[in-house]
Amino acid sequence: MAKTVRLKLNRYLDERRISRYALAKMSGIKYQTIDHYYKNWVVRYDSATLGGIITALDCGIEDILEVVEEEEPEEPGGPRHMARASGFPACRKRPKAFSDRGMHDGQGSILAEKSPCPS
Repeated sequence: MAKTVRLKLNRYLDERRISRYALAKMSGIKYQTIDHYYKNWVVRYDSATLGGIITALDCGIEDILEVVEEEEPEEPGGPRHMARASGFPACRKRPKAFSDRGMHDGQGSILAEKSPCPS
């Protein structure tokens, strides 16, 4: 079994009834960044961001991070692995370069026929 670090910022904020918006304002960190940490979508943790969060919340790092054991490591190249590697959840949003006709380069040329995410 492999050990991994996970965020538990969502539990910490929910228990104290602090919104992500309020934390963004208190810490000076962009809401989108706070939202990614809240939803545990972050692959590489930024020490300045973590420092800003724990300073704003007046808590310790152990209050927002935990070490857990994973039962089976995911195979590289799998859909969840690729989503984490790109920084986006699997098929939550279509990339901005995709339209209904496919991926384009902004000048009318279609680069791919279909989006990688199902509609």
